[in-house]
Amino acid sequence: MSRQYLRSAQVRIAGRLFTTRISFEIRKGEQGSAATQAGAQSNKSTVSIWNLSEDSRGIIEREIGSGVMVLEAGYSGQLATLFAGDIALVEMRRNGPDIETRIEAGDGERNLVDAHIELSLGPGATDSQIVDSALRALGLGRGVISGIPAARRSNGFAYSGPVADLLDQIARKNGLAWSVQGGAIQIRQEGDTSGRTAILLSDQTGLVGIPNKTEDGFKAECLLNPELEPGRLVRIQSALLTGEVTYEVKGVEHIGDTHGEKWMTTVWGSQA
Repeated sequence: MSRQYLRSAQVRIAGRLFTTRISFEIRKGEQGSAATQAGAQSNKSTVSIWNLSEDSRGIIEREIGSGVMVLEAGYSGQLATLFAGDIALVEMRRNGPDIETRIEAGDGERNLVDAHIELSLGPGATDSQIVDSALRALGLGRGVISGIPAARRSNGFAYSGPVADLLDQIARKNGLAWSVQGGAIQIRQEGDTSGRTAILLSDQTGLVGIPNKTEDGFKAECLLNPELEPGRLVRIQSALLTGEVTYEVKGVEHIGDTHGEKWMTTVWGSQA
């Protein structure tokens, strides 16, 4: 991002816009790949809005289990959707003279938990057909869907159970990674970097400190960057490193407080 100052955030719930002090912690990742734990794991967020009126707090509470929260964050004039998800829990807390409305939400969580499917396909069925049926049953939007083989199953295919578990099966079988990002399913072939533009992380674009190697790849910190999501590529440049390395993002954590010091993104990945 070209202008990483004048931090800003706002929350949209039930047609209302909230712009008082906002703090947040967000974790995003992928499911079903060899590098991550399988299961219906949605992206998670904890967002706090401070010193709301009693009427506003009541509006948010009534959205538990049915409403959606959208958090937009970034910098003055450059806000982007950092998280959108189903509201699962709302808590009120008093911190001295301040009242904190704490909201927990999951990206597509209700669909991931609730969606089940009864599927029976005859000989010649493909994994692409299986995925299409699963996505229709899941009821979420479609993001980038790629890398699903066209090979046919000679014995057909039958399944009964959670849609998320079915997607895990298909992902493990074909070396795919899948996730819900902004209410839309993404499926991609792990390690396929074609057609994806890399985000530059350098001392001039917000990189903080020195990227560290991990067992599976790397970990780096930068000023809050909403563009960083699982599946993106990042180019790491630092005066403290030799050369430039390109990584594939596996997980992201965003932490921020419009009235505090934290306004950071931590990213984990493997070398592309």
